[in-house]
Amino acid sequence: MEQDAVKYMGGQENTAVFDKWVVVGHCPTLNYSHKRLSCNPLINHNRNFVIIDGALDTWHAGQLNALIICDGMFSYQSDDNLPRHHVTKGQQASGGDLGIVWTGEAEVELVTKGEEFSFYRHVETGKIIQLANRTIDIMENGALRCSLDTDYFLPANAGDEIRVVFTYSDRIFAKMDGIIGYYRISHE
Repeated sequence: MEQDAVKYMGGQENTAVFDKWVVVGHCPTLNYSHKRLSCNPLINHNRNFVIIDGALDTWHAGQLNALIICDGMFSYQSDDNLPRHHVTKGQQASGGDLGIVWTGEAEVELVTKGEEFSFYRHVETGKIIQLANRTIDIMENGALRCSLDTDYFLPANAGDEIRVVFTYSDRIFAKMDGIIGYYRISHE
């Protein structure tokens, strides 16, 4: 994700390098996610900035991040108020080619309609991606935009804790260690 923020800071090309460390709030780290959606702080050592906004007030899946600076080193703690779920059966990571956030290039076109999920073409990249229908908004001009979704399935082991954002018939839209994705419940 750091490379995405190096190229796109605030939705446009930006190459600023700061002389001193700059800590940025108000712009959620999710805005800089283009493949895997992350609410974790973004620390860029090459350009001397830290983005700490975990989107707690912006997105239901967000989290509150606290930056810890000790002896010139950065770490963080985070938390949210999402329900917890303990994984009963592990799954391998899969997908992760595209994470869509409303504020970015979020326009999609319907390819194949399904009940809970449909296949859409992401206009910016041309990629076909399965998205939850509830994440699609119709704009005034008739265009479709995705509010927040991904094709990423989280890596999980039995006993791991995930945070539940929304439950579908066969999967949970969840967050684990600040990363947003899906966990298949059809095999539990």
